[in-house]
Amino acid sequence: MRAVNLLPPESFAPKKRVPNASYIFGAMLPVLAGACVFLGWSYEHSKVVDRQNDLGAVEATIAQLRPTQTLRDEASRIGSDRASRETALTAVLANQIPWDVSLGQIARVLPGDVWLTSLTAQSPTPSGSVSTPGTASATASPTGFTIQGYTFSHDSVALLLERLALVPSLSGVTLSSTSSNTVGKTPVIQFNVSAAMNAPAHAVPEAR
Repeated sequence: MRAVNLLPPESFAPKKRVPNASYIFGAMLPVLAGACVFLGWSYEHSKVVDRQNDLGAVEATIAQLRPTQTLRDEASRIGSDRASRETALTAVLANQIPWDVSLGQIARVLPGDVWLTSLTAQSPTPSGSVSTPGTASATASPTGFTIQGYTFSHDSVALLLERLALVPSLSGVTLSSTSSNTVGKTPVIQFNVSAAMNAPAHAVPEAR
């Protein structure tokens, strides 16, 4: 009797071998590494793009804040006006007279037998140059200081002129006129003296 195989043909086919897990991991490792590199590059690239956008916004803001030509011209005009005003103020202060000091000095040098009937004084005219005590200013008014009064003799008038010449704020002391007169029944000498007022050197402010 002959033996018959009743099993289906598939039972005799060779079985397929399942790949080992280590081989699968080894094959996927380069893919995972590449994915990680790509993700890292994408993240850093996005950070760079954001920084560039921020930089562009800052540069645009700076460009808007830069002064325009109109603002530069206005700043130049303001600076020029300030310099002109400082120059004018310096000229005024250079000719400022400390009247309390000057009039006090004049009062102290008047001889005892001299009395005044009028006194006129004015600051020297600003000229951009400063006169020094004892010298007449080239542009100061020749009648910046005038006095009129009486005394009893011509010697007293001469003494008055000598003493006024010693006052630092006066220069060019000149006897304008004299005349004989009487006050009541007393004979007197009427005089008119003029001089120039000098601005003291310390009146000039230091430039800053």
